[in-house]
Amino acid sequence: MSFRERFEKLTPRERILLLAGAGCLVAVLGWQLLFRGGRASRSSGSRLEQAVAQEKQVAALAARYQDRHYQLSAIEDRLRQTPADFDLYKHLDKLVDQAGIRSGVIKMDPVEGTGTDYYFEDYVNMNLQKIELVPLIQFLQSVEESPGGVRINQLSLKKRFDKSDTLDATLRVTLYRLKQGGS
Repeated sequence: MSFRERFEKLTPRERILLLAGAGCLVAVLGWQLLFRGGRASRSSGSRLEQAVAQEKQVAALAARYQDRHYQLSAIEDRLRQTPADFDLYKHLDKLVDQAGIRSGVIKMDPVEGTGTDYYFEDYVNMNLQKIELVPLIQFLQSVEESPGGVRINQLSLKKRFDKSDTLDATLRVTLYRLKQGGS
């Protein structure tokens, strides 16, 4: 007996109940497919968005790394320009004479620093008094233009109370050198 023959033998009330049940079943299955299908596409969409965001973040980090790598290479190249026999104290002594501020030098104290695994650090603490602005600027520029890793790390200027056109200066000039196995 086929499905159609069985269906025709049912009473009208049984037919209505059977059709209503089948309709409910189709509605529930359709709702499940739509709900789960929509949720799956939303989650795969959000996964795609997450993957794109992660890719952008990785690209930004790679660009930042490359930029830092170039900066580090430039610094290492500058440090390699420092002659092996470079004496920071003698160099600063010569620059003091060139700037014409020898009379204002109160103290030049060389200190051998420690550094890190990659570089050595030596510095000279200087106290200058009654220095006019133009010669002081010339001196500071000549220090900054020194070869290799010479830098002014600390600088303190005070206007003189007794002579308003002069300054007192306290500074630390540091020399950085790469260690042999440092790079």
